[in-house]
Amino acid sequence: MSSSSSSYGLWWKGISYRIHSKGKDKWILCGLSGSASAGDFLAVLGPSGSGKTTLLKILSQRLERVKGAHLGGEVKSVLSGGGSVAYVAQDSGFFSCLTVKETLKFHVGLQGSQHGGPSEEEVVTKVVQRLGLSECVDTLVGGDSGGTNIVGISGGERRRLAIGTQIVGTDIGCIIADEPTTGLDTFQAEKVVETLGTLAKDQMAAVLCSLHAPRSSIFYQVQHVLVLSLGGRAVYMGPTSSVLDYFSSVGHSCPGHFNPAEFLVDMVSVDSSSPLEQASGERRVKHLQAQWEINQPTIKMPEEKEKDYTSETAEQSITQRRRGLGGLRQFLVLSRRALRQQVRDKTLNVSRAVASALLGLALGTINYKLGNNQASIRSRASLLMQEIANGKRSQRSGGCSASGRAGGYSVGAYLLAKLAIETPLDAVYAMLFAAIAGQMAHLNPRTRKSLLMSAGLQATAASSVGLGVSALTPSIESAQALGPVVMVLSLMLGDTGGMFAPIPEFIKPLARMSCIKWGFQGCMVAEFEGLTFEKDVDGVVPSQTKAGSCDGEDGSQSLWQKATRNIGRKAREDAERATMEKMCLGCGEEVLKKMGVSGLSVAENAKAQLCLLTTNVVITYLAMRAQGKSSGLQIQSFEENVKAPSINEILKTK
Repeated sequence: MSSSSSSYGLWWKGISYRIHSKGKDKWILCGLSGSASAGDFLAVLGPSGSGKTTLLKILSQRLERVKGAHLGGEVKSVLSGGGSVAYVAQDSGFFSCLTVKETLKFHVGLQGSQHGGPSEEEVVTKVVQRLGLSECVDTLVGGDSGGTNIVGISGGERRRLAIGTQIVGTDIGCIIADEPTTGLDTFQAEKVVETLGTLAKDQMAAVLCSLHAPRSSIFYQVQHVLVLSLGGRAVYMGPTSSVLDYFSSVGHSCPGHFNPAEFLVDMVSVDSSSPLEQASGERRVKHLQAQWEINQPTIKMPEEKEKDYTSETAEQSITQRRRGLGGLRQFLVLSRRALRQQVRDKTLNVSRAVASALLGLALGTINYKLGNNQASIRSRASLLMQEIANGKRSQRSGGCSASGRAGGYSVGAYLLAKLAIETPLDAVYAMLFAAIAGQMAHLNPRTRKSLLMSAGLQATAASSVGLGVSALTPSIESAQALGPVVMVLSLMLGDTGGMFAPIPEFIKPLARMSCIKWGFQGCMVAEFEGLTFEKDVDGVVPSQTKAGSCDGEDGSQSLWQKATRNIGRKAREDAERATMEKMCLGCGEEVLKKMGVSGLSVAENAKAQLCLLTTNVVITYLAMRAQGKSSGLQIQSFEENVKAPSINEILKTK
């Protein structure tokens, strides 16, 4: 327990958390109590599986609701100046093509301006200097960008930037960081811990963080330490300077010249390499747990001016930090960030442009200079379907980023900004593909603009389908599994005329939800209206008849030949040609009628595409809100009568 007498800080008592699954209860945390006063730096140590991350999420109101989970205890805070609790996750998501300064300015911009307060530039400069980011302030953050790794700042600078995004321009009373040193070298790890310690002193904030195997110099930078053992039970909570003395008093002394942090983690770990070692480790851990139950001090919860987390959601806390920021301002800030990311990601943009151009060249070469014979009808329709199917490649996962889940901006503003910036690019690449293929194939030049518009709208509608699929699925893996199914169904239902494959009548009503259907119909109308075609027999049935041929390839006679074998050769040829000419399609309107799309103009198909786009956006919006992907995290609430049995009770039972 913190030795500080400050009346500001964070308190927790009796934190117990269990998950009921397959008829059994698994305790993650068992009766944890403690406090962190303003200006103090508390480190949580323990082996993997001891519940460090779970505890920090509970204290920061970030523990998401899980089926069968029950949480007991209470958490209260009294933060100076009405400050809030900042949570720094292990993996903070950043836009790779934004600089450090732009990333910080983005978070400042979301908070809204304060009349008479410092400017955004002043606020960012102050945080940059405080966190030691001056040397990389104009460097791209870097990281993965759609499969491309962009070189950026170092891991230590990235962790300090993550801290900065949570404290910039905000009154912070408590900072909670989940393993901020993991994956860093010892020098960078020490710089991050030093930064947290400085923030605790300068801002009089209570700082809590979990540390994984810290070096001695890092360990002694923290004032207080909480040691957790497997099963989520504490074995020590108090001043760092007293922890080794306490362990000595219960029979476990740290050897000389040994890293105290490693010694503490070793004491609460169990070696399962052999039954003997495992039994010995379990006895040691249970002994330490039992001793702490006897020796731990009583936590006195604050009675006045408390901020009770049991009745407050994470979204309410975030809203306090974003008070006064309207939806339009959020949209503008988010759009500016998305635009910078899109424009600067040259590798991705060039890759998509080259891919679209190459596909256009490939299909244009295959269908080079299509004429106006009967065979060109099928070739034109096939090419248009290929152009529309290419638009489906623009379909990608939607959903809010990690920064969105922690940033507090609304799902509506995020979704509109994403659509406003990303979907026009999808349309551009689809139109590039269609323009190249259409020019090489000599498609209808009079309606080329209408054709490109239909292809662009198709790509936009396909992107909205991708957003909907992603929002309706619980994970990226699920979206990747469901996406191809949706794509195949859309392709199957898109050919409502049955030119390529007949569609059963009972399925046809579902075709109205296929973005392929409306895009294909729009392109068909744009291409075939006003075209005329030669009524050449060979274009209808090229292998069925040849002048002067009476037998089939196998020497047998066809039914037509048998029926006309008694008339003259010339008369038979004329009859055959007359019959075949009746089967020919002389104009584009006849083609559209046969395909079942006559009577629908390009504008009407575009209207249907926009309606489908709107429907998918609404579905995405509702799904993202329901799943808590942006505004309103579905946090685990506290319940009464959730109390883990004490270790002494368990030992007595055994």
